[in-house]
Amino acid sequence: MWTKEAEREFFSWVFNEHKAKPEQLFYRVGDRRFFYLPKRVKGEGQVMQARNPWVGEFTEKWAEKFLRPIVEKLGLYVVRGAIIREWGLFGQRAADLIICRTPQKSQRVDPKAVIAIIEVKMSIAWNWEWKPASGEIVCAGNFQTHQGRPSVQRSDTVLKALGKAIEVRGKGFGGAFFVLCNTPIPDDYQTQIDGCKRIGIMQGFISVNPQPLEGKDSLKRTKFEGFVRWDSPDEAYTTLSSWLAQRSQFFSGYLPLEQLGKLLETASRESAPLDKARCFLEALREVL
Repeated sequence: MWTKEAEREFFSWVFNEHKAKPEQLFYRVGDRRFFYLPKRVKGEGQVMQARNPWVGEFTEKWAEKFLRPIVEKLGLYVVRGAIIREWGLFGQRAADLIICRTPQKSQRVDPKAVIAIIEVKMSIAWNWEWKPASGEIVCAGNFQTHQGRPSVQRSDTVLKALGKAIEVRGKGFGGAFFVLCNTPIPDDYQTQIDGCKRIGIMQGFISVNPQPLEGKDSLKRTKFEGFVRWDSPDEAYTTLSSWLAQRSQFFSGYLPLEQLGKLLETASRESAPLDKARCFLEALREVL
C-alpha cells in the first residue's frame, strides 16, 4: 500500500534515476527546505515544473507494481501506457494502466482485449523537509498541514478523470473504469463521484493510502461507494475480483418512455435473462 515509505522511495528514485537536485524539488523557507510550503508560510524561489512529470512517472510505475500480482491471480494482465486509438487513448493521452484478458506484445492494444482502464491520480501526499547539512529528508506533516493540493484534493484532477471516463464511454468502452489516488476526495465532490458510480460512468475513485492522516480517522467510503479506501492488498483483490468477473455492459440513452417500453417489450419475449439483456442492448443500439 502507499505509505510514507513509498514517498521516501520517490526521493531516492528521482535523485538516482533523474539526477535531480534538491533545489528542483524543495521550496526555501528561510534556512529550511520543504517539498510543499507549510500552511500560513511564505516561501522563497520556485521549484521546477519538472517535478510533476517525475511524480507522475513514479506513481504510475508504483501502481503497476501494486496491481500486477493482484491481477495475475485473476489470470489477467496489466499494461502501462496503453495505446487504444479507437477510444482516443494515444500520445499524451495514452491510458495510464489497463487490464487485459490476454498478454500484449506491445503498448498498442486491441480494444477487444481490454476489460478495465485505470487512471492514476496520485501525488506526494505528505510534506517533506530536506536538511542540507545532513542530506536527510524527514516527514514534515500530512496533506492537511501544507499548502499543496495533492492528488484528487484538486478539483481539476477530479474533473479530468470524470471527463476521460465519459469520453471513453462515449467511444464504446464498456468495461470497468476506475481511478487510483492516495488521498480522500474533497467533501464537495462526493455527490458527483457517487452519481457517476451509480449511473455506470465509472466504478469509482480508489485510495491506496490506508492512513493518510497517520492514525486519525479519514474517509473510508462515500455513501454509494464512488470513493473507497483500500487498506490492504486483500481488499484490492476482493474488489477487483468482483468487478472483473461480472459480465457487465455500460449503456446509456435518452428516449421517450413509449419507445423505451417497446424495446423492453421486445426483449421480454426472450426466455433466458442473459438473452433478454442482449436483445435489449442490441435494440437500444439500433435506435441511438
